[in-house]
Amino acid sequence: KQMKRFNLLMLLTATLLLAIGCTEEAATPNDDKKDKQEPDTKGLTAFVEDDVPTRTTAEYFNNGGLNRGLHYYWTAGDRLWVNNGTLIQDAYSNIDSKLENNPTNPTAVKRAATAKFYFSGTYTANNYNVRYTGASNLGNKVDFSVVQNQPIPNDASHLNICGDCGTAVAIKVGGRYQFTLEHKASYLTFIPYSTQEIVREGVITAIQIKADKAITGRFDFNDNGVVLSSRPAANSSTTAIYLKLNNFEIPVSPDPTKNASIIVLPPGTYNRIDVEYFIHSAATNL
Repeated sequence: KQMKRFNLLMLLTATLLLAIGCTEEAATPNDDKKDKQEPDTKGLTAFVEDDVPTRTTAEYFNNGGLNRGLHYYWTAGDRLWVNNGTLIQDAYSNIDSKLENNPTNPTAVKRAATAKFYFSGTYTANNYNVRYTGASNLGNKVDFSVVQNQPIPNDASHLNICGDCGTAVAIKVGGRYQFTLEHKASYLTFIPYSTQEIVREGVITAIQIKADKAITGRFDFNDNGVVLSSRPAANSSTTAIYLKLNNFEIPVSPDPTKNASIIVLPPGTYNRIDVEYFIHSAATNL
């Protein structure tokens, strides 16, 4: 299981605490082991997930065990690339037919636990590199957004348009290829809480992080992931990410269902990241 870790120096006020989320795939069996012929896929080659599903949107999960962290799901519009000497984007996927409501949060974006992608062309090698570069659909670039928007607690469906990305090696098994995506961005999960009534009376409208390196903008992307040498220059427009929230509650103890908030950013080692919470008070209107 792939973990992303940071060196962070946190400046926190009051009794708000920060939870750093690590990426972790849910150990859910693949229920689609046999290829079923999908519409309009004749002559195409299938690339499917391995036994451990690999996804894009995420929610934070914590049962106190090893499965803690971000659990991923595919969402509508997700695309995949295969490096067949040239980068080729999938011609069709079955994601739309697999979309389901989140059983614990029906207002969240619909998601699919598994997915199958079909590619045109000839595939005879034992393995191929595949890439996921988010909604930018560029294949060799990934864009990390300066403004990220999460209206629903613990529903990170914004990741795919804000910088989520990944790579895998697809291995030939019979007449198709199987892969397990390794996410290549880094992710911060915030689950603030407070015992101070003056803090809990308010709601969180946004979270901003500032780093000592560029954390937004366009990065090169290859079969190994984000090319950190292509990191943009650090300036006032590239070193901060602003996550807009929809008046999330501040509970007295950690509760991801109330306010788990997720920022996606480039990987790497940072000497300093400052975290700023924006809290609105209905009592004072400040």
